[in-house]
Amino acid sequence: MIKSRRTPDKWLTLLAVTAAFTYTFLGRYIYSSLMNAVSDEFGLNTAQAGMYMSAFFLGYIVTQVPGGILADRISPKMLVIISTAVGGLSSALMSTIPSFEMGILYRLLSGIAGGFVFSCSSKIISSVFEPKERGVALGILLASPPMGITLSSLLGPLLRDALGWRSSFLMVGLTAALVAALILLFVRNPQRPPKEEAGKNPSFIAGFLEFVKNPNQLFLAAAGFMFMFTTTGFPTWVNKFTENLNYTEVQTTLIAMSYSIAGIIGSILSGMIAKRLRLGSRGFLLATLAAMSVLSIVLVLRWQAGLFLTIGIVYGFISYLPASHFAAMAISYANPLHSATAIASHNLFQQTASVIQPMVLGWGIDATGGYPILWYAFAATMIIGVLCIKKTKV
Repeated sequence: MIKSRRTPDKWLTLLAVTAAFTYTFLGRYIYSSLMNAVSDEFGLNTAQAGMYMSAFFLGYIVTQVPGGILADRISPKMLVIISTAVGGLSSALMSTIPSFEMGILYRLLSGIAGGFVFSCSSKIISSVFEPKERGVALGILLASPPMGITLSSLLGPLLRDALGWRSSFLMVGLTAALVAALILLFVRNPQRPPKEEAGKNPSFIAGFLEFVKNPNQLFLAAAGFMFMFTTTGFPTWVNKFTENLNYTEVQTTLIAMSYSIAGIIGSILSGMIAKRLRLGSRGFLLATLAAMSVLSIVLVLRWQAGLFLTIGIVYGFISYLPASHFAAMAISYANPLHSATAIASHNLFQQTASVIQPMVLGWGIDATGGYPILWYAFAATMIIGVLCIKKTKV
């Protein structure tokens, strides 16, 4: 098996890979703040403007499993550096696009690069943190999505107004150099097992086949799909929902930002909370997914803005507690030789939910003529998630 190494700089290692993973979300969501400016220059309709985000997601999803397989077979450190560099280059090239079509190509390339980072980062973390510490470390790593979203929400409008949308992409692209330097300085590759322990070299897809043949991994992945359906659903639809309640733009923005910041805090503290409660990852997932189901029903009610804000903060905090425990369980069920492939395969199932969720719930809203269906859907998916977790074994 791959031996875990305790090193003096393990927290710097965690800082470096967290910066790399956060950078992928900064690159992904910076476009949201620049969308109107890009659309105005090229005369894009709403569907075309949305294709820039879809192109990133497409690239991100298709490289999940290949990224995990490569991380198990070659240097995850070098993969993160290359991925960060390519992601930075593709963002910088967005500042030069002469046409809508060329922008699609660069956004696709940015997503492809970003798809390698999570599995490589998880592999690196599992090599420097002991199993009992991984929940805490993965919780910090998985604060990256809300941190990236928050950074893009804050920096995007500032850069756009000061420099224009093209230079905004260029600045984000150049930031990749700093992130790559952190990886180069503070990250070591995981130790490979001795030849007598490793045995014969596994086939290229052995880790993925191991994943899909493991019922525990499949039930966990199904629960992860339901979890991601809900956690990406809140930030996707909360603006529309609150506008329907006649909240002001300031109130709506405050609710969305508070949700993300609460998510950052929840993710960072998730491992510590589970340890304090003396709950394993499985028990912690059962408790938090059930709580999310209850809170989703609570949000159906037409609250005043101040109370909705308070509930939204609690919702954001709890919504980001489970992520690190999904990752920890996926790693625990895997052969250590295939840990990156396992986490990448699990993430593939999860991220698929973020792609189809807007379309499915959009149809539901159109069919029912109202937004309450959102919260009923989130409550139902969390109940299904609980049932799937109950099918897993400790």
